[in-house]
Amino acid sequence: MNRLHIINPAAGKRNPFDLIKEKLKGEEYYITQGVGDAERFVREHCTGQPETHFIVYGGDGTLCEVVNGILSAGAGGEAVLSVVPTGTGNDFHRLLRRGERRRFDALKYRIGESIKYAVNIINTGFDSTVVEKMQNYKRLPLVTGSMAYIFGVGDTLLHKMGERWKLKITEPDGSKTEEEDEYLLALAANGRYYGGGFMAAPVAETDDGLLDILLAKKVSRMRFLSLVAEYRKGKHIDPESKKPVKKFEGLLDYRRCVKISIEGLRSVCVDGEVMPAESIEVGVVPDAVTVQS
Repeated sequence: MNRLHIINPAAGKRNPFDLIKEKLKGEEYYITQGVGDAERFVREHCTGQPETHFIVYGGDGTLCEVVNGILSAGAGGEAVLSVVPTGTGNDFHRLLRRGERRRFDALKYRIGESIKYAVNIINTGFDSTVVEKMQNYKRLPLVTGSMAYIFGVGDTLLHKMGERWKLKITEPDGSKTEEEDEYLLALAANGRYYGGGFMAAPVAETDDGLLDILLAKKVSRMRFLSLVAEYRKGKHIDPESKKPVKKFEGLLDYRRCVKISIEGLRSVCVDGEVMPAESIEVGVVPDAVTVQS
């Protein structure tokens, strides 16, 4: 199996190529040219050489592009991924254990006629607004990914909170439910972390063939501020019952399903990348890709 390094020079605060170029002598590598370029390059490469070990230098967004390239080329059974966390949040990398090689599920989502994949978390509402705001802070000196996220939270709290959505949820047994209400945020999770270390989905498993869904009702700013520290640490969900703890009852709905669709949106955040969307449908692709840590 050949090795190929995929390097995003715009990830994080410093071009990773500057740090590793001496070590790459004799190795095959590609430096991405902009948004979407990693996906295009990997898809074209996998069409001819699906049995490739991709070493990805970047954050969750770069990794997401590489996964899209692999899966759109039908190479999920042959290609292997490794991650060098040089991005801002690097939340997917928090799930990996040194020396481990295993298969991961992927999220499959539809926005309009476009069908794409994600590997970590898709979120919307308050969260996607926060990610938009954090772009203003993450390039500041000494500001880490988690600090930028916290600054984004503070910025978002100064504006109107809550949106009215229509939801359709498909349970593992095939039954379907429809709901409509005002929500603060929603996420569909394969991984556990986002926002540079917020453990939003603390009991999510990356290889169970299910989505972990978190829905938060609209609340006052004061109540939000009183709960955000525990939410960040993943203390909002009981690890045994996999339900919200008493302090979060009535505010959070946490469940496992196979598909969710949401209408009434303004934007969504897919593995850290924000995009406009009025609606989204998210499902799961079990056993999608191999990751070598």
